[in-house]
Amino acid sequence: SHFKSEIEGTRNVVAECLRKLALVNPDVVLPKLKESVTDSSEFTRATIATAIKFTITEKAQKADTLLLENIPSFLSLIKDDDLAVKKYALLTLNYIAHNKPGLIKETLSDYLPVMFELSKVNPDLIEEIDLGPFKHKVDKGLEIRKACYECFYTLLTKSSAQLHIPTLSKNLVDGLGAQYDIKMLCHLILAKLANVAGASALRAPSDGESSVMAEDDASEPVPRVGLRTNDTLKTSRVS
Repeated sequence: SHFKSEIEGTRNVVAECLRKLALVNPDVVLPKLKESVTDSSEFTRATIATAIKFTITEKAQKADTLLLENIPSFLSLIKDDDLAVKKYALLTLNYIAHNKPGLIKETLSDYLPVMFELSKVNPDLIEEIDLGPFKHKVDKGLEIRKACYECFYTLLTKSSAQLHIPTLSKNLVDGLGAQYDIKMLCHLILAKLANVAGASALRAPSDGESSVMAEDDASEPVPRVGLRTNDTLKTSRVS
């Protein structure tokens, strides 16, 4: 079945077809998709997550009522054991938060603790590859963490009141010392946070806690976005 294809492109085509069917006949298609959330195939579960993402539109549609009722089941896939399924579910959550945040308004608090945890480095997902005289570390959780931080940025823009700012700030501290892609996202989030939360985002750290305002490693060049973030923070302090 193409539904369970190992080829991502094929699954995306299937997901697009499911989107069209779900919009035409949501009463039949969405319950079937919900049943497949617990399918034994990780490829099927990945297809489901992508199909739901494609089904979301900015305009109101007759599928919205059923989506609202069933979205917790679909987004439960962010807790899936498969990394790819987690990523697709996070991308779907991000898409919903951007285009139709009302669908997750009542249940967002259920997903945030999971996202905060997933945004941290998981040593179990770091694989060291022996290249003879060199050793190279591959972080299999990087894409998951990037998806989490992208969600945080979107939520700050669309649903900032539902985010727990102190917890987010702690995650930003860790992210500013992570890989370049994560660091860039953290700078963007920090600038947005300063605009949204103001002084609360710039609070002094408690004992043993790193400050969000800590400088980057002196051995690394400060990215341009970091300089813009610094300007934003200074402006926020003045205001």
